[in-house]
Amino acid sequence: MKRLNDFQLSKHFNLREFMCPCCGRVKIYPDLIEALELLRKYIGAKPIYITSGYRCPEHNRAIGGAPDSDHLYGYAADIVVEGMSGAALALAATAFPTLIKRIGTYDGNSEMVHIGIQDRSPLPSRWGPVWSEQERDDKNA
Repeated sequence: MKRLNDFQLSKHFNLREFMCPCCGRVKIYPDLIEALELLRKYIGAKPIYITSGYRCPEHNRAIGGAPDSDHLYGYAADIVVEGMSGAALALAATAFPTLIKRIGTYDGNSEMVHIGIQDRSPLPSRWGPVWSEQERDDKNA
């Protein structure tokens, strides 16, 4: 018997990957799945692992997420690709500006990258240590 919400959204992504870990709720926009599939193909068909998809408000608060995080609305996923640096993955994501509107990187040697599909102006479209000050502020970066 299949588990609740155990179905494929696309060839490489299952709905369960995007569920909130504390309550099992999920909200995901189809454009995010499309963006992740295109990114996967672009990087040579390497598997993309979802480290954080949808977050309910309680979970988002518990992990210190931004109060108006893209994850609360199903607009974003934090991802990693085994054997690929966060910087390389973030730069690869810039190949899809019509779909991927926000790309964030994390401090340290993190391989995790935030991919968001919603334009959140005036918030920056790029954030984190990979981007120069100009790229972080430039809405066309």
